Amino acid sequence: MRSVSFLFNDIGRISSYPLFLVLLGFAVFGQDFISLWAGPDFEEAYSIALIVMVPFTIDLLQHLGLTILQVVNKYAFRGKVYLVMAILDVVLVLALSPSYGAVGSAVATAIALFLGSGLIMNIYYAKSVGLLIKDFWLGILKVLLPLVGFSVLFVVVTEALSLRWSTWMTLFVGIGVYTLLFALTSYFFSMSTSERDLVNSFFSKIKAYLHRG
Repeated sequence: MRSVSFLFNDIGRISSYPLFLVLLGFAVFGQDFISLWAGPDFEEAYSIALIVMVPFTIDLLQHLGLTILQVVNKYAFRGKVYLVMAILDVVLVLALSPSYGAVGSAVATAIALFLGSGLIMNIYYAKSVGLLIKDFWLGILKVLLPLVGFSVLFVVVTEALSLRWSTWMTLFVGIGVYTLLFALTSYFFSMSTSERDLVNSFFSKIKAYLHRG
């Protein structure tokens, strides 16, 4: 199981780069995108989406865990957890939505997701399946912290320069610049040596293919 745990951790780290690009990119540009797409009357949708995306990202980071549960014949536990999550979600929505509306419903769903997919499933992975969950999350934090720092710095700099993403053209340019800088930050500050080797190998193959062409 130790080798399976290493694979679980490695795939979690690799999948974290596109997932964090979507999550942090939406945090930076999501409000402007929604304003352009649906109009200023729907700006609350930004908060709703972001609240749900955070715990949902946790579940996606550990997607390989579903296959591992099937292999060790322990998948039924997840079904029971999700049944409890669904009931808890309904109860919390009924409690929060009258006072807080759609945002309250989003918070209710996020709490249910975090407790189920996050807390309970991670304890189960560690105690019953034998995965090295502490190492998994330490690895994810090493990826995430530099990217959060970069995203905060990006917002601070763009605000200082009074840059606005008020048109589709400026929004796409901003997203393009952010994505490029995100990739560079990932490569130099978040990636392990083996992950950088994978990236280098990928571009070496592309370069060799272009030369042959």
